Amino acid sequence: MKRWLLAIAALLGAHTALVHADYVIIKINLAVAKDKDEPGGQQNAGGAEGGMAGMMQGMMGRGQMGQGQGRGPGGMGGPGGMGPMMPGGQGGARGGMGGRNPEGPGGQGQGMAGMMQGMMGRGGMQGQMGRGGPGGMMPGGPGGMMPGGGMGQMGPGKGGMNPEGGAGGMGKFGSQMQGGGTEEDDDSTPLYIITIVEVEPTQIHRDKRTDRYDIRHKYGHTYLPHPSPTVEWKIISKVATVAKKFEAEKSKIKDDDVTRADKLLALAQWALEHGLIDKVPAIMADLAKVEPKHQGVVAFQKVQAEMERPLTKPNEAVAFWKEKLTNFDTKTSEQGHYVMLYEGKSTKEAESRLKRLEANYRGFYYWFALRGRALHVPDRPLLTILVKNQETFDHTHNDIFDGIPMVSDGFFARRDNLAVFAAQPQDENYKILENAMKELWGVWTQDELLEGQGKLARQALRKQIKFDGQAWAQTVGLIYRATQDESELATVSHEGTRQLIAAMNLLPRNVEIPQWIDFGLASFFETPKGSFWAGTGSTSMRYMVNFKNWDKSKSKKLDRNPVEALKATVSDRYFHEVKEGKTREADLNRARTMAWALTYFLAQQKRDGLLRYLEELSTLPRDMKFDEEVLLGAFARAFGLVDVNKPTELDTAKLGALANSWYAFIRTTPLESEQVIEEYNNAVAKKKPQTQLRTTNPPNSRGGDGGIP
Repeated sequence: MKRWLLAIAALLGAHTALVHADYVIIKINLAVAKDKDEPGGQQNAGGAEGGMAGMMQGMMGRGQMGQGQGRGPGGMGGPGGMGPMMPGGQGGARGGMGGRNPEGPGGQGQGMAGMMQGMMGRGGMQGQMGRGGPGGMMPGGPGGMMPGGGMGQMGPGKGGMNPEGGAGGMGKFGSQMQGGGTEEDDDSTPLYIITIVEVEPTQIHRDKRTDRYDIRHKYGHTYLPHPSPTVEWKIISKVATVAKKFEAEKSKIKDDDVTRADKLLALAQWALEHGLIDKVPAIMADLAKVEPKHQGVVAFQKVQAEMERPLTKPNEAVAFWKEKLTNFDTKTSEQGHYVMLYEGKSTKEAESRLKRLEANYRGFYYWFALRGRALHVPDRPLLTILVKNQETFDHTHNDIFDGIPMVSDGFFARRDNLAVFAAQPQDENYKILENAMKELWGVWTQDELLEGQGKLARQALRKQIKFDGQAWAQTVGLIYRATQDESELATVSHEGTRQLIAAMNLLPRNVEIPQWIDFGLASFFETPKGSFWAGTGSTSMRYMVNFKNWDKSKSKKLDRNPVEALKATVSDRYFHEVKEGKTREADLNRARTMAWALTYFLAQQKRDGLLRYLEELSTLPRDMKFDEEVLLGAFARAFGLVDVNKPTELDTAKLGALANSWYAFIRTTPLESEQVIEEYNNAVAKKKPQTQLRTTNPPNSRGGDGGIP
């Protein structure tokens, strides 16, 4: 049975002014199946989408948990659902989870929909919890959310939310961040959304009387509800931030240090990899004082001068695309090295993406300059399009660009050198959440949900919504906002990088380039979803975790033979093996992981060879499909893997040495975020109450506030 996981992380490195921080991990469990092929698991037919909406209604106090029509895993119950919280696969137990009418007339939603209703108080705490199905978040299920091994699978058996549940458990945090799961079925996990928010320690407050917490963060002010089977949170205290690590490393570099130049360059590279782009120019200025003719200094100064020079030519494609995009009111905004066409009501979203595109632009050029290579800067702005309306985006993607494959929440048209962004995330998980949020928008705006109390509390009083209902809404609103933010950064950094590569002809626009290097280069420079900080050329939280998990678990997803893995990656065999069907996501995940891993190794250890490889690709015939022999040959020539006595054949010894070096490098490269990951895993794995994720309310916490049972 196939299940999946979504991890949404608000970037931890956003508050660079902090010296240390607390990290608040917030998790909601959608507990619905994605796969329509599962027995009864029709997500769009009253399962997931209707379910989340109903859950919202329930949390706001409008009835019971719902008598929805989600069937099997598509609803909250059935195999792999929320277990006994639903009557079988119908989705919706009688009675809500807090509210003003303990014996309310019934839920408004379907499947998960009913649960939303109960939680916001539009039903009652009384009533049946439903028969449920085997497995789920209540007792029963080999997986679940309490101690045990692996993420757990929420299926029939033991386990579940009950602390005494056995097999299963939260497992490794890395699995959640990368969408993986069990050893051999990484995408067969419950559907969670996890948000990690960096908070200054002084901005976490606890009401000792009620044991309630509120936090101030980069998005605003949020009151947290008492943890429940659907919403949990954990505070990890005083973890060193990127900013603190930077200052610590900088303080070690003394004026009389004979290795000062090398250490300054290393610090600049570290700052770039950790999103501290604004720190780089000052570091390089210090380096220039120590060693003015340093290769990195010369390249950096040249690139800086070129980027600061005003663009002299307009992008002639702007007029063409303005005329072609007739299905929305097109406006134009130009900033730095970009011009964006967008819908008239999307000015705020356009400005945000333009700002991030410019940061990605600088990061990309800085990365090469710090390594002594000054890339040419285009003399005209790069053209991008932002589409807010979903139907318009689908039309643009499918009808105008023939359904170009999407990696993130947007796509890149190589021939036109055009990046197109969707204003909202495109994955099914977000759409479930977005559909659910419609219930909250009937009471509050998104800004009101992020401002703490004030108008939010007045509206709640008028509508008789209890405190935990308000806090639950604020918490979901925070997750919703963080999801959008993460999507924007991931898409801009991925598609923006592809556009830069094409603009400079690092990859030819008229050659059928291998998928692995097209994806690999973009993923190397991107900030993927699930990252702990923004950065350029850093270890990927998503793909590095995949590789290490598979390696450690001896998973079949990772070839044990590095030579075969190298051949399969370079020849695009992994991508060719991706077929439509139940294994598509897992196969695509493997192909992308291996592409990133090889690109990361080559960029860090074999940079000259990598650049020669890009030049080799430029010499291939245009508009042709290439077989494995041609692709392996181009790679071998670039990296000196050709047999000197037989120029048309590979030198197996050299190939093996490179492949083994690749695996060894990835295996020994650490994940810098392991401190937070370890803290998180310890919090889940240990059975001591003070270190577990809180799953029960404090004594007398319900009172008259409609607390979640």
